[in-house]
Amino acid sequence: MARLLSVAAARGIMPAYAGKLLTAFAKGLSNQEIGERLFLALDTIKGHKRRIFDKLDVKRRTEAIARGRELGLL
Repeated sequence: MARLLSVAAARGIMPAYAGKLLTAFAKGLSNQEIGERLFLALDTIKGHKRRIFDKLDVKRRTEAIARGRELGLL
């Protein structure tokens, strides 16, 4: 995910927002902390996380990281 956000920012796709997301992901924050930093509801964070996990076919963040590495995303 971090690699995709970096590419998006480099291509000028919402660079400020992509930067905020990168910062939140890099710090290992909880869903609540991510929501607070990005001014998003907890349900919004959980929904995005669920969709990402579904696409990666994983159930946990650690699995998502491993899968992202397997796919060359990280």
